[in-house]
Amino acid sequence: PPPSIPPPLLYFLYIYSKMLPEKQLQCSVCQQVFTDPVTTPCGHNFCQACIGQAWDRGDACQCPACDKRFPSRPEMSINTALKELADPLRQMAARPPASAPAAAKPGEVACDVCAVASLQVRALKSCLVCLTSFCDAHLEPHRRVATLKLHKLLEPVTDLQDRMCKKHERLLEMFCIEDRTCVCQFCTETEHKGHRAVTIEDESKERKASDSLFTSLIHSTKERQAEANAEIEAKQRAEEKRAEELIDELQLEIAELQRRSAELKELEDTDDHLHLLQVSINQTLVMDVRRTLSRLAHTLKKDLDKNVLARVSTVDVVLDPDTAHPNIVLSSDGKQASRGEVPHVVPDNPQRFDPVICVVGKKGFLSGRIYFQVAVGNKTFWDLGVVRESINRKGMITSTPDNGYWTVRLRNGNEYRALDSPSKLLHLQHKPKTVGVFVDYEEGTVSFFDVDARSHIHTFTGCLFSERIFPFFSPGVLDGGKNTEPLIITAVSPED
Repeated sequence: PPPSIPPPLLYFLYIYSKMLPEKQLQCSVCQQVFTDPVTTPCGHNFCQACIGQAWDRGDACQCPACDKRFPSRPEMSINTALKELADPLRQMAARPPASAPAAAKPGEVACDVCAVASLQVRALKSCLVCLTSFCDAHLEPHRRVATLKLHKLLEPVTDLQDRMCKKHERLLEMFCIEDRTCVCQFCTETEHKGHRAVTIEDESKERKASDSLFTSLIHSTKERQAEANAEIEAKQRAEEKRAEELIDELQLEIAELQRRSAELKELEDTDDHLHLLQVSINQTLVMDVRRTLSRLAHTLKKDLDKNVLARVSTVDVVLDPDTAHPNIVLSSDGKQASRGEVPHVVPDNPQRFDPVICVVGKKGFLSGRIYFQVAVGNKTFWDLGVVRESINRKGMITSTPDNGYWTVRLRNGNEYRALDSPSKLLHLQHKPKTVGVFVDYEEGTVSFFDVDARSHIHTFTGCLFSERIFPFFSPGVLDGGKNTEPLIITAVSPED
C-alpha cells in the first residue's frame, strides 16, 4: 500500500491544488484524478488506460477533448510531472491519515484540507490569510514555518470569503468611519483615501462600549424612576393614613361639640351666667383646635406636592416661553417647540433669544445627573443640548463649549455635527427619531444617544460646569415646508 502522506505535504498539496484551475488534475474521460497521465499531440491530458480504451473502441484515433483526428495512433509517454502531482492527491482520496482526528459534528466547521480527501474532520482554527480552516494536524505548518506564523488565526468560521474585499481580494481588516463600511488596506489607499479608518477590532470595542454605556444609562434612569415612584407611593400612603387619623380626630371633636351644643340648649333658660360663659369658652377652644388641625393637613399636603415635583423635575423638562424667540411656537404644556411663519408679539426681555431661533428649559441644574429625551421625527434642521445660564442671547452666537454651548445639530436632513472647537462631522448609521441627552454635572460630560437604535451619537468630555446649565432646543428653519414638525420632549417610560 502507498505510504501515508505527512500533514505538511498534505497542506502543500491542498494549497497547490487550490491555485490550479478547476479540474486541472482530473481526467475528462473518467472524471477522476489522473492515473498514469499521458499527453496527446494536441496538448490534452488523459489517464493512459482511459485514452487507450477510447481508441480501442473506435475506428479512428481522435482527441476526446477537441476531436482532432490523428492519421495513426500516437506513441505517448507518461507525463511524470503531472503524475507526481496527481498520485498524492489520489492517495488522499483513497485512504485517511494515519491518526484519527475528531470528526466534525453537524454545525461545526470542517478542515478544508481533510475535505480534499473526503474527510469531515473538525477544524481547530481558520486562517484569514490562507482563507482556509485547519484541523490540529494541518495547522502544524502555521506553528512551525516563520512566514506562516505571521498569519492571522481565529476560531473556526464558515464565512471566510465574506471577510475578503470583493474588489481587491484582500482581507477586510479596517473600518471606514465616514462611509461606515469594512475596507481592505488597498481601499484606504484608493477610493477611501483620506478617510478616517480604524481597525475592525477597535470599532467593535467602540460599539460594545457605546451599547454598554447606553444600557447602563437606561438602567440607571429606570432605577431612579422606580425609586422615585416607590418613595412617592410610600409618602402618599403615609399622608393618607395621617389624613384618616385627622378625620377621625375631627369627627371626635365634632361629636364633642354636638354634645356640648345639646348641653347649651338645656342651659338656655339658666340664670347661672358664669357656667354659661365657661361652656362657651370651651367651645371656642375646640374650634381653635379644629382650625389648627385643618391648617396642619393643608401644610402636609403642600409638603407632599413639593416633594413630588422636586423628584419628577430631574427628568421633566418644560420649555420657558420667556426665552423663546418670537418665531417659536410652544405648546400649552411647554413640551413642544416648532418654527412659526409669523413672529409673535412678545416682550423683548434679556432672557429671550433674538435673532437666533432658540429656547431653553425653565429649570436649570447645578449638580447631579440629568437625562431627557426629544422626539425629532423627520425634521431636517434642529439643535439640541445644554447651555450655561450666562450665555449671550442677543445677536449672532457661536455654539461651542468655550461659549457655553454643548450641542449637536442636524442640517439639510442628513448632516449631523457636534458643535465642538472645531465642529465634528458625525457619521450616523441610522437617522435618529428620538435623541436622548445625558449630563453628568460632576463628571463634566454631555452625551447624546439615538434612543430607538440604542446607539451612541457623541459625548463632550472635560466640560467645565461652574454655573447653572439649562436644556437647549432649536427647531431650525422651515426648509421650504419640510421642517414644520415640532421638537417634542418625551417622558422615559419604564417599558423603554
